[in-house]
Amino acid sequence: MPIIIPCFTCFGDQDPVRDALAGTLQSKVGELVSVLWDWTLGWPTNLILLSQNAELLDKEMEELKEMRNDMKRRVECEEAQPSMERMDQVEGWMARVGELDVQVSGFRAARERQSIWITGFCLGRTATEQLKRVRQLTSQLGNLNTVVGTAAPDADVLGEEMKELRILRDDLMRSVRIKEADPQMKRTHLEKEWVEMVDALDAEVVEFLRSQSPGYTEVAKKLRQVRKLKSQGNFDGKEVVTQVPPDAVEAVPSKPVSSIVGGEETLSEIRGHLRNEQVGIIGVYGMGGVGKTTILKQINNELCAAGTHGGLFDVVIMITVSRVQNKLAIQKDIGERIGLTLAEDDGGAGNSSRLVEHQARTLFKALSRKRFLLLLDDVWEQLVNMCKVVFTTRSEEVCIDMGAHEKVQVNLLSEGQSWELFRRTVRANAILDNPSIRPLAEKAVTQCGGLPLALITVGRAMANKKLPQEWSAAVKALQDNAQELRGSNSWSIGLAKGL
Repeated sequence: MPIIIPCFTCFGDQDPVRDALAGTLQSKVGELVSVLWDWTLGWPTNLILLSQNAELLDKEMEELKEMRNDMKRRVECEEAQPSMERMDQVEGWMARVGELDVQVSGFRAARERQSIWITGFCLGRTATEQLKRVRQLTSQLGNLNTVVGTAAPDADVLGEEMKELRILRDDLMRSVRIKEADPQMKRTHLEKEWVEMVDALDAEVVEFLRSQSPGYTEVAKKLRQVRKLKSQGNFDGKEVVTQVPPDAVEAVPSKPVSSIVGGEETLSEIRGHLRNEQVGIIGVYGMGGVGKTTILKQINNELCAAGTHGGLFDVVIMITVSRVQNKLAIQKDIGERIGLTLAEDDGGAGNSSRLVEHQARTLFKALSRKRFLLLLDDVWEQLVNMCKVVFTTRSEEVCIDMGAHEKVQVNLLSEGQSWELFRRTVRANAILDNPSIRPLAEKAVTQCGGLPLALITVGRAMANKKLPQEWSAAVKALQDNAQELRGSNSWSIGLAKGL
């Protein structure tokens, strides 16, 4: 039968007190009717429907828990994104599902323990209400479209993410340094710019976090910058180092021009030949120790200092040949200077001649497109003629064999030049000015025969000798070894030890 609840509504203006009293009365009357229903027709009805409702409750509760678990996984996945946190509505909904699950489990246990009459009387209504609650929570799930939101940034979050960005930068720098160990690998401008931006932002964030109370807007702005650089830090698979051509000229250790006593004229003559387009091959010859290698290094470094090549050459290549000539090794060294990888031996296959020819063609093809200068030090026999070549050798005959267009002889030093080089090397004018030592020193210089290497070696050996007896012994040793002194470089080590 219909339930009639009195409603105290009158015409005219509304009265808040009266309306509140009416609402309270309606609630109380509703509760009274519900209690009367439970104690009259409600409990037998619930008893009849208890089994059906209990089965539905178990089934729909399991489905609700599965929905809750799916929601939990979705939330955890989206929460993994930087500065995202679950919405309060989602957190509350999952908590209510958990509470209801506990209540349903309690209902299930109670139903198994009690008799049918007690169960029907006490739990019939509970099953109905819990089933209703399950269905309410199931319907609420459809309204939870957004499960996570942006968390309010704070200084601690900014500090942690800046720390992660530093780690990303440091890991990248270690990787780059390892790859840059290869001379042909250089970091890209993209990597350089990113590291510079990280360094600048790092300094800004450190200073920013020192302030007493950084505001929300400022923290959010810095946090966006940090996250942007973190996202760029993977470079989307782009290389942070790249292979670059070798430097057009590589500087080599050498003595300054001022130390080459008497060598300026030779250098000037070679410079003139290099500028002469009609001269392709220049042979620099002279006996061992006269300073040919020093002159060749000086030419190389002058071109390096002049801005790679001074406008004359695309690439300058300096190679030491040596007496035991290995053409494959020479080709390999030349190839490395122009970015080619060539073999140093034939791997025991016994076809070195064919390999030399093959690699010579490869080099010719690469070098024919360049204006190059090849500086060959210590050549002993003929090599394949190439473009502009300056080589050093002890033999004028090698210059002829190499087809040198110009030959430059590196002469021995004059008496005055020899004394100047010796005096510079000893660096002890007080010793040389000693009237008991000066004549002996001049004899030692004479025995060196104008050979720069001999003058330097003897000068260094005598730099700390202050007694005339020591100088007299040195002169005698030089006189006894005069033939060896002028014949080979090998004299220098043994003779210097004996002075």
